[in-house]
Amino acid sequence: MRVLLKIFICTIALTGCSDKADQEKPVALAKVRLENIELRQGVVCLKSSGEPLTGVVEEFWPNGKRKKSTGYKSGKLHGEV
Repeated sequence: MRVLLKIFICTIALTGCSDKADQEKPVALAKVRLENIELRQGVVCLKSSGEPLTGVVEEFWPNGKRKKSTGYKSGKLHGEV
């Protein structure tokens, strides 16, 4: 009986602590060239829509090879630099 009671209490505690507000919606990651972004008040935004970027900015050498890739989330640096 005590084991059953412990299992019941643990189950309620674990399910009661989860909050749907904490779960983020999946965001589609964009892959854009350096020429297609602009900096607005310290936030990296897409030139086309003006929205903060969530995705990767790629910079290329003149010969077409990739020079650098930088990740952003909501217009702020995200990940390794």
